[in-house]
Amino acid sequence: MDGALGRQWMTECDTAATGRGACRSCTWPSVVSAKADGKGGHTSTESKKWVFNILVLFKN
Repeated sequence: MDGALGRQWMTECDTAATGRGACRSCTWPSVVSAKADGKGGHTSTESKKWVFNILVLFKN
């Protein structure tokens, strides 16, 4: 789903991952990962993945 700022995001509620009475949201940003190259330096790669953003718990 597209958010107001053009970012992709998702929200799920009352699932095994959130539990009853809770919702969580994730965004789909570009992320950069670094890995040691064995020569004292590193290489980096950019990819997109779901990243946890917020958890909301509801009480009655």
